[in-house]
Amino acid sequence: MPLETTSPQNAIPTEEITLLGIREFLYGIILSVPILLLAMAPMFGLSVEAWIDPHINQFLQLILTSLVIATCGRSIVSRGIRSIATGNLNMFTLITIGVSAAYGFSLLATLLPTFFPDSFRNPKTGLVHTFFDAAAMIIVLVHLGQALESQARSKTGAELRSLVSLAPMTARVVLENGEHDVPLSTVHPGDHLRVRPGETIPVDGTLFDGASHVDESLLTGEPSPVEKKKGDEVIAGTKNGRGSFILLAEKTGSETLLSRIITLVGSAQRSKAPIQRMADSVASIFTPIVLAIALGTFTGWFFLGPQPRLAHAIVSSVSVLVIACPCAIGLATPMSIIVGIGRAASEGVLFKDAESLEALGQSKSLMIDKTGTITEGQPTVTDIVLFSNQSEEEILLLATAVELGSEHPLATAICQAARERNLEVLSNADTFLSTPGSGVQGTVSGKTIALGNEAFLKQQNVPASELNEFRRAADPLRASGKTITGVVVNSHVAGLFAVTDPVKQSAYTAIGQLKQLGLQITMLTG
Repeated sequence: MPLETTSPQNAIPTEEITLLGIREFLYGIILSVPILLLAMAPMFGLSVEAWIDPHINQFLQLILTSLVIATCGRSIVSRGIRSIATGNLNMFTLITIGVSAAYGFSLLATLLPTFFPDSFRNPKTGLVHTFFDAAAMIIVLVHLGQALESQARSKTGAELRSLVSLAPMTARVVLENGEHDVPLSTVHPGDHLRVRPGETIPVDGTLFDGASHVDESLLTGEPSPVEKKKGDEVIAGTKNGRGSFILLAEKTGSETLLSRIITLVGSAQRSKAPIQRMADSVASIFTPIVLAIALGTFTGWFFLGPQPRLAHAIVSSVSVLVIACPCAIGLATPMSIIVGIGRAASEGVLFKDAESLEALGQSKSLMIDKTGTITEGQPTVTDIVLFSNQSEEEILLLATAVELGSEHPLATAICQAARERNLEVLSNADTFLSTPGSGVQGTVSGKTIALGNEAFLKQQNVPASELNEFRRAADPLRASGKTITGVVVNSHVAGLFAVTDPVKQSAYTAIGQLKQLGLQITMLTG
């Protein structure tokens, strides 16, 4: 397989590499099927000799097996030869030795059948039994494992390509003479960049001027936008909300967190799980042992066996090498790892490395997030409590008129509640002021409206008796895990909204199934 660099772009497996591996495997399948038919048809009661001469049959197997080794098996044999040359014995060493022994013996048996005693030859045809089918299928099975690995890496690569596409191609640089769009590659640390509403943040940096809410679900999994103000960190690939701000670029290109994630996952695909490394370690010990046994077998038959001793010695030693060829390891080991990685990639889960996947299979406990994992990730208004003569619809309309200017998740929930009731806001707030961490206020049709937490309500000159009534209504709702937002109209508490993130219906089933697997489930949440 071709060498791969570790830059963010080249960390992604290309379709060309994947197609090359699949193409070689298909060549092997196409060439091996007739070999199996020619070699094994008699085992299924089919008389091959009736429609093809046995000598032609054997030469056809020779030609087809040679093509399998030259096309499908070229990369496998070259890796085996390299391992022998460097002394780094591994699974491919045994595969190469086994294939070479099977092919070499079969070549000798085909071209020089008289070299072998009569007992080795078929009494009807006079031909020596060959191992062309074994040599071909060993290569095809090992290549199947590599093709599956390449295909699974391609699936994960598609997820990585979607990460790369998150970074915009251009950025808007703020200069003394105005703002200009420039290619992202020309942005350097220290540049000031304008990020407009709805745009993707181009580089890592610090918010220099302005404020907004940013969707950081790419990094945290949290669906709710995060409030950003001057001095806060912003990350490339995350998406800006409805605000506009200027950021000071600090990390660009391959230094951004997004680029490092891409490089890390690309490296994970090339990494080996402990079980794969163990297979190579076993092979490094197993290979010399097999060679020693084969040499001992050859020596024993050559000096102690019946005549012709050389023929018996060759056949016996080749049998040892073919039987010891670890084609099952070459197929089963990568298949088990790669199927897991590919399945996870289709669900949007990227593993740090192959070892992490293997460790997951041995885990006894699972820690999961709450928002967006167990819950829907969309805060919803569940309760509306009134403290005045106004109806729920009137309170919702006034609150929505103010909250339309806010990006806070609670504002989104209140606006959604109004839409679900088919309420149409006739006029937006004439003024709007947001106090981060407390609440918002504005003027709607001459009325002063404020929405926020209890501390924020105190700042609106609300009478103490109304605050006490608000607290008595809010406490039971808070105790049940709901977030409370009070509504003040002209310095009087008019109502409150209780907001919660509902649990997914599928969460109950999923957690139940996980517990049946013997996992201990723990919820981690802020």
